[in-house]
Amino acid sequence: MDLSSTTTSPLPAPRATLAAPLRLVPPAPERRADADMAAAGGALLLLRVLDHLDYGVMLVDATGRVRFANRMAWRACGGTRGVRVADGRLQARHERDQQRLMRALAATLGGRRSLVLLAASGEPCALAVVPVHEAPAALPGEPPALLVVFGRRDVCEPLTVEFFAREHALTPAETGVLRALARGLRPSQIARDAGVELSTVRTQIASIRLKTGARSIGELLRLVTVLPPILPLLSD
Repeated sequence: MDLSSTTTSPLPAPRATLAAPLRLVPPAPERRADADMAAAGGALLLLRVLDHLDYGVMLVDATGRVRFANRMAWRACGGTRGVRVADGRLQARHERDQQRLMRALAATLGGRRSLVLLAASGEPCALAVVPVHEAPAALPGEPPALLVVFGRRDVCEPLTVEFFAREHALTPAETGVLRALARGLRPSQIARDAGVELSTVRTQIASIRLKTGARSIGELLRLVTVLPPILPLLSD
C-alpha cells in the first residue's frame, strides 16, 4: 500500500511551532508564584531556541503522533523528502519505509536508539530515533515522548556561508563558489553552471583558501561544516 493517498494535515507556519501540543509546564492557576511564571517563560524560550537549530527536532509518541516539532522538522515534512505529517502523525511516504520507522519508534520503548534511512519514496531522509523517557508527558497518563532528529540536507545553512564569506572578505564570485562547494559540487560542475572556464573557478578556490587559511578544499569544507547555524529570522 502506498501511503501517498493518506490525507495530510496542513503544516503550521514556523511561528506555530510554539503552539505545538507539547506542554512543558502544567496549566497554572490564576495566581502563581514567581517561580512558576519563570518556569513558563523559560519553557517558551526553550521552544524558541529550538527553532534556531539547523536540525529538525520532533517529539512523538510510539505511534508517531507529533507532540512538538521545530520549524526545520516541519520544513522537512512539507517538502519532497521521504517523510511527512499525516493526520497528526509522523509517517514515511512509502509502506516499506513506514514499517521501518514504526519498528524504530517501538524499539525506543525498550531503551534502544535507531538510525533510520528512508529512501523508498521521495528525497532520501535520515532520522535518529532516541528514547527520552525521562521527558515530561504532554498530559498526565500519556505515553513518554520519543525524540526524532532529522538529518540535514546541506553541509551548512546558506546564511551561515554568507556570514563566513563576509568575515573573510570573499568577493561575490568567491562566495558563490563556496556555496557550490558546500552543496557538494565539483569545480568542473561549478564552472559549467556559471558558464566560465575551469581555470577561473580554480583561481577563485585558491583565493578562498588563501583568505580562509585552508590548505585544501577538504579542509575548507571542514571549516564550513563545523560553523554554528545562522538561520533566517523567525516569522512573527
